Amino acid sequence: MKPLLIGLSLTMVHFLASAQCPSGSIVLGSQADIDNFSVNFPNCTDFNATILIDEIEGPVNNLAGLSNLNSISSLSIQYTHLENFTGLENLSQINEFRLFRNDQLQNFTGLEGLSEVLSFNVLQNDGLATTAGLQNLTNMGYLNLYANEQLSDLVGFSNITNLASLRIVGNNISSLSELTNLNTILDELYISGEPLTDLNHLAQSVQDFSGSLYLVNNAILEDVTVFSSLTSLDKLIIVGSENLSDFTGFENLGSVTGLFRIGFNPEISDFTSFSSLNSVGSLDIYENENLLSLNGLESLTQVSQSVYLMDNPLLSDIAAVENVAAQGLQQLVIARNTSLSVCDYDFVCNVIFDPDIPEEIQGNANGCNSVLQVAARCILGSQDQSLDLELSLWPNPAKDYVYLQSLNSTVDKVMIYTLGGALVDEVSSDRIDISNYAQGLYFLTVFTDQGIGQLQLIKQ
Repeated sequence: MKPLLIGLSLTMVHFLASAQCPSGSIVLGSQADIDNFSVNFPNCTDFNATILIDEIEGPVNNLAGLSNLNSISSLSIQYTHLENFTGLENLSQINEFRLFRNDQLQNFTGLEGLSEVLSFNVLQNDGLATTAGLQNLTNMGYLNLYANEQLSDLVGFSNITNLASLRIVGNNISSLSELTNLNTILDELYISGEPLTDLNHLAQSVQDFSGSLYLVNNAILEDVTVFSSLTSLDKLIIVGSENLSDFTGFENLGSVTGLFRIGFNPEISDFTSFSSLNSVGSLDIYENENLLSLNGLESLTQVSQSVYLMDNPLLSDIAAVENVAAQGLQQLVIARNTSLSVCDYDFVCNVIFDPDIPEEIQGNANGCNSVLQVAARCILGSQDQSLDLELSLWPNPAKDYVYLQSLNSTVDKVMIYTLGGALVDEVSSDRIDISNYAQGLYFLTVFTDQGIGQLQLIKQ
């Protein structure tokens, strides 16, 4: 019976120790509250709820009153006068750590014993210049450094080897050299507003990366060759890279499950480095002031959600998307590309004549300035194909009935549109009753087992 009694005794000791902590989350709103914590809870070492430290009732400038704590489930410190974390030397583990608007905070001295933080969020601490003091951190899940304007190093994270997410946004970090031991990033890499010219120190961590990649408003970024091993991504967003002249590094990228967005990159002229890309969720290309063509996207055959080509003033050639399948697409927008006069490619034509896909075409050059213009060019440009399919209408013009003749293919259905692109009728017979049609010109899209043909019909 002794082993059982010993086990029960140890369990009771653990229970009593845990019971010495507050029963739920607490707010420490002044220096007195912090100082009294060790008096009121002298045996509290593992706090299993949230501690919020905020100067609600007076300044906070040291954390000595929390010196007994070894672990905290959630620690949030905001709007204090803390310069460092002296007093927390015994703290080794925090599940969620949040620092917000502690303007006097300079470094992480006092947290040398901290080895694990599952979610680390450091937000808008204007005086924070260094991450020194965190060098014993070895285990971390999510790292988010946001708008700490003076923060210039990542030395405190030099021993981190694996992350679920890395977000570095709006700090003053010009080098990622302290992250060379980082082996893996699982879900998300977000770099924004940092004075970085390249991301080469992330080479090891992105070897097998397939999550979401965001490169946003990095004004001097000029080299993305570190991503040469990528073959698939959840999302790819490259926006506001003013100094990036090409996408060298993405030659092996074959698919992007969700959003593929390229915008506000003034030095980009084409997409030649994306020659392996065959499928994306949404294709969103906008506000690239020197983009001339979509060359490089010729392998793209599948877009499962939407296509947006907007506000690219020099874009004059979108032939590279000729092979994209319209089926399954949710929306097409081609707008305000003022040099684009030709867009009657098969992909665009198939979208226009598919009543299930909404489209917007406007603000481009003449010839691609409206759905009607493009529809007319699609009809005129497809006559050779209709001849290859040996399709014809008789009589034409007609008043009551028209007969569709197909000599070398089997017709599945015929969709009939007005000159304005409105669907009038859908039939699956070679005898079409047009007696109730208004007089005028109609376009017929004929779906056959050999392809799609276009015909014109005049109703008398």
